[in-house]
Amino acid sequence: MEHKDPQLYKLMNASKMEMPFDDFEDKVMAQIAELETSRELALQHKKYALIFFVLGSLFGLGLNYMLEMAIDLIAIQSGLKNVLSLCCQMLYVILIVVFSDKLWRLRRILKEGH
Repeated sequence: MEHKDPQLYKLMNASKMEMPFDDFEDKVMAQIAELETSRELALQHKKYALIFFVLGSLFGLGLNYMLEMAIDLIAIQSGLKNVLSLCCQMLYVILIVVFSDKLWRLRRILKEGH
């Protein structure tokens, strides 16, 4: 049963939505597909980031230990040895904190994406 009410006809025509561009829908769908692809890549990068963080931490511990041994073998004043040792340890700690922050941000971004 069709209604021939002119006001209803005008109202229904006014509610039609015009697309701003002919390829608007295609562009939006392409952006969605790109976003989904980047999310999948981020999950892969998260796995690699964790693996390399652990490997880098272990390598850093070993390197820090070897530097400590090398500093102990050098014939310099004990005060300078302590300063060099402290600098090596602080550099290691700063790197661990910076990389932990990067992992934390990656984890937060991936959680917000779900």
